[in-house]
Amino acid sequence: MSEHKEGSRTSLPASSPIGLRELLDATPDLLFACDAHGRFQWLNPSLEPVVGQRPSDLIGKSFTSILSEADRVSTLRAFVRQCRSRASEERRTLTVVAKDGSQSQVLARVRCFERQDGELAFVGVARPLAAWNPPAAVDALRPDVATPSPAPIEAPSAAPSAPADDAKLAALGAEIDTLKAQVQLKAEFLATMSQEIRSPMNGIMGTTQLLLESEMESDQRNLVELIQNQSRALLVMINDTLDFSRLDGGDLKLENIGFDLRITIEEVMAVLTPLALDKSLALECRVHHEVPSRLMGDPGRIRQVLLNLGHNAIKFSEQGRVTLDVERVREDDDEVALRFAVSDSAAQLADDTAVMVSTVFSGTRSDGWRRYGGTGLGLSMSSQIVQLMRGQVGVDSRKGQGNTCWFSLTLPKQKVTGPAAAPSVQLRGVRALVVDPSRAARESLKEMLTAWGCRADEVESGEDALGKLREAASGGDPYRVALIEMNLSGIEGEQLGAAIRSDERLRETRTVLLTAVGRKGDARRAKDLGFSAYLLKPVQWAELYDATVELLGASGGPEHLVTRHSLAEARRGRFRVLVVEDNPVNQLVASWALQRLGYTIESVVDAKAALETCERQRYDAILMDVQMPGMDGCTAAAALRARERGGPRTPILGMNGSPLTSERERCLAAGMDDVLKKPIDLGELCAMVERLASPNAVAPERPAASAPSEPEARALTAADVEVVPGRAAEDEPHAPIDNVRLEESCMSIASLREALLQTWLADVGPRMVRLAETLSTGDARRLEFEAHGLAGMSATIGAMDCMKVFEELEHAGRDENLADVASMMERAQAAVERTEAHIKRLEEILRRAA
Repeated sequence: MSEHKEGSRTSLPASSPIGLRELLDATPDLLFACDAHGRFQWLNPSLEPVVGQRPSDLIGKSFTSILSEADRVSTLRAFVRQCRSRASEERRTLTVVAKDGSQSQVLARVRCFERQDGELAFVGVARPLAAWNPPAAVDALRPDVATPSPAPIEAPSAAPSAPADDAKLAALGAEIDTLKAQVQLKAEFLATMSQEIRSPMNGIMGTTQLLLESEMESDQRNLVELIQNQSRALLVMINDTLDFSRLDGGDLKLENIGFDLRITIEEVMAVLTPLALDKSLALECRVHHEVPSRLMGDPGRIRQVLLNLGHNAIKFSEQGRVTLDVERVREDDDEVALRFAVSDSAAQLADDTAVMVSTVFSGTRSDGWRRYGGTGLGLSMSSQIVQLMRGQVGVDSRKGQGNTCWFSLTLPKQKVTGPAAAPSVQLRGVRALVVDPSRAARESLKEMLTAWGCRADEVESGEDALGKLREAASGGDPYRVALIEMNLSGIEGEQLGAAIRSDERLRETRTVLLTAVGRKGDARRAKDLGFSAYLLKPVQWAELYDATVELLGASGGPEHLVTRHSLAEARRGRFRVLVVEDNPVNQLVASWALQRLGYTIESVVDAKAALETCERQRYDAILMDVQMPGMDGCTAAAALRARERGGPRTPILGMNGSPLTSERERCLAAGMDDVLKKPIDLGELCAMVERLASPNAVAPERPAASAPSEPEARALTAADVEVVPGRAAEDEPHAPIDNVRLEESCMSIASLREALLQTWLADVGPRMVRLAETLSTGDARRLEFEAHGLAGMSATIGAMDCMKVFEELEHAGRDENLADVASMMERAQAAVERTEAHIKRLEEILRRAA
């Protein structure tokens, strides 16, 4: 494309398309971009008449090079403040000096943003004050100027000398370096102090824990518990102060690891529960069944924000309940947007607390905050952490009903992998070493290892541990596992782990770092130091067993750091569910819903196949359809129970479309543990399986649905399909498919919606043929069975017209009343044809919207 310049204006051939760069170059405003050091990276030509230099001559130079001497220092300080606080916008009136020494005033607005590589960058726009009319418009943006118009500017008699300028620029650069060094020094000082304070704090907490495990009178126990609770509160404040300093200096790093969201929520609830009980508050948690479990991100920071919001809600509530809700906002194949909300019932304080929380979220303070025993530091830091994770925060308050603090995040989903097979490891005879200064902790861990057949020894210091490890290796009987407490006397736990990794003689020893008080970044640091696992104390039996088995399961050790998150994901992945369902639509819905929670799903189409499969493989739960061809679900359940006599019992959940109470009783009598009504409520299904998988799991309940906001996850509405091309709307009084029911079944996931509709289309034809064949034979029982299956699959996708006529056929077969079956079949065929045409129109609409 050719360009023709006339003076300072740019003209283009009339036939040329105008691109973004041409528009930016042609704008009369002064546009520029700078890097994190304030050096020009790009300028548009409109700046040339003001500074008397070509834009290309200024690239790489500091923005201070075109400012007046009087503005340089104050503007540079403002730039440093904006870098440190990451304020989104700075607005100032500046004096620009041209190459010939002439000066002009401009009003500049500069925005700060973070690039994909994490570096800061700045974009700005400036306009000469003379271009503003009337002058009052300038004054409205200049709170420091009281006069109605700027005073005339007199050009200096001579341009500043170059050497003087260079000296001042060097001084300004030195000031920037000094400010950066001060920030770094403050962060290092706080880190050192927090570490120094944390060591005796851990000692205090360890001592109080030992006292609580001993025999004490009630009053003494209360005092020790008070010491322990206050110590924990102080430790949280220390950690928050350190994190706040890191945020302030831009040094807080986020992890991006795979984690199980529901495990993170469980950990939050475990900490908040005793706090709520102390105030006689009800603590509730609801994780919507549409929320996927396996995500990528920083679980420690998410847990930190939720704990801060939870502490805040409990602090302000004197009675009632505190609720944690997690809901899906939107989702596609790669990521999911979630809304986390913590609500309290502090009705009498709603107005006051909402103002305080809002001011803290915005980075300021409220005088009323300390009345309730806090500084607001945790909330302010939570707001910054969420923003660092590219999320949003807010608070909603309704008078008389309490407050809701919320934040939203968009997180990548983990890639779906195959089921995690449990490693086949024999622990009997494995040599293990426990390194812990607490005698009680050593004996507890040693007892666990000994119970599994391990040969366990114990030491209390890092020096003793290193000597014992080397002695065992030299004797040809090395320790395979070493459990190391982080806080040891002499050699610290982290130092001991690094020493083990650097010793070639000890390369076969797998090391586990243990700590009672986890810090942000501990897991990443443990992995960098060569530890194979990182676990929080107190370590549960099952958790330590799973970790030990995984550590010893692979000859080269695990490829990832073993944590409670990875163990929970592995356990969830090893929880196998068998879905026994002849209806492919219902089978697809149930399998999708459970796979999103991380479970391993296998499917068969009839009861006979289920019995054969259960002979070869043990399942942790069975989802059994009641009405199936040949052997029904109740008969299959009774057969499975007969096999289990004297052995482990597998939970069986029935699925039945019959509303009769007698049918439910028949299922329970056959050995089923519970019965779900068709069409399946996915929230109820997920909650049941969650309870089976872990008695202590946070069972997701089903709150009111929230409207997805993105096109790929939005629900279909009647307006999408109310007019059929080529037909009048009045010819079709209502749509053949209930879109609300369809969206519930597919969880507003476009790919699942398409799969359900395509499966229905593929399966309805052959089933209709089989249904018609039953009419010619007069087989009432067969008619009932075929119609039942068609009714169920139609109900799942919301094909309500089809469902109703198929239910009529089912009842006719059950009552052996075949007089009106022929007319019913005609209506069924017509309903199917209308639904098929409707689905094809839906597909066309979705293709156009894509």
